[in-house]
Amino acid sequence: MDNVKERNKLFQKLDLASWNIGGRRWSLIYAYVFTNANPAYFVPGYWCMWNIPCSESAWEWFKSIFLLRNQLVYVQIKGDFCGIMNLVVDAGNTFSKVGWFEGNELRRHESQLTFPELLDTLRSVAVKHVIFSSVSHEVEKIREALQPNVPVLTLNSLTPLPIVRDYDTPDTLGADRIAAAVGAVEIFPEEDCLVIDMGTCITYDLVDRAGRFQGGAISPGMRMRFKAMHSFTQRLPLVEPERAAPLVGKSTRKALLSGVMNGLAAELNGLILAHRAATPECRVVLCGGDASYFTNIFQVPVSVVPELVLIGLNRILIYNVNLQKQ
Repeated sequence: MDNVKERNKLFQKLDLASWNIGGRRWSLIYAYVFTNANPAYFVPGYWCMWNIPCSESAWEWFKSIFLLRNQLVYVQIKGDFCGIMNLVVDAGNTFSKVGWFEGNELRRHESQLTFPELLDTLRSVAVKHVIFSSVSHEVEKIREALQPNVPVLTLNSLTPLPIVRDYDTPDTLGADRIAAAVGAVEIFPEEDCLVIDMGTCITYDLVDRAGRFQGGAISPGMRMRFKAMHSFTQRLPLVEPERAAPLVGKSTRKALLSGVMNGLAAELNGLILAHRAATPECRVVLCGGDASYFTNIFQVPVSVVPELVLIGLNRILIYNVNLQKQ
């Protein structure tokens, strides 16, 4: 195969694609590099990502990098991206989420990533700013996976926030809880919000209309309840969740399903009604990996925002970047 001819064909397609992006200033390029590469630009053996301005000089620069270094790549054009991306990383107990933002707009996200998969994803991206939130992983591994000189903001108890922490022990406040609260304030400003995040644990947090995080409650998550009954007994099986759980279980498996799923439904509605009694106009905001199992059980209207934590993390990142410019 004549690599030079193949490259020329590829770059002709790139040139054509660059003029069919609907007038956007930037396009996103994914390229798989499978030969030796300069790590300043890309990492061999991974899908890499660049934001490239749609201009002749930018395309010539991009092509020259590969031509001069004798690279042959597979390339896809994604025309729905423009501008400079912020990367937000939410590394949870079990899985991680990643989101790419252009300003306040979420352009792309990936979820249910294991930590090794998360690191592989980070090795393939080129971004301007990064915020990292983790309840269990070290930030140094994240820094090592990113391209050099990319600033990483780690969300912790000392990070400046666009809301107020009205909490007795801010050092113990989980980053995911505060990020979800910031996300709720970003989407529903000047409203009292009860934020329910259904992950490994279920958190119920109140953030008031003045932007004060008031605290809340932490409860065992859905899968944790199933695993606990299996782990702390001799004979109870480990049951997978189902959306339709009978009220009266006619077998041990169905009885376990009823206890967890109906018990959680009762807990959710009970705590919501208690908060509504204290704060009648409180908006209920639901997120988290297990939220989809319970979207139809609520007795009051609920705002379901699956990417609430990512939105909150991006708002915190923008807030801190702006502080540094002052």
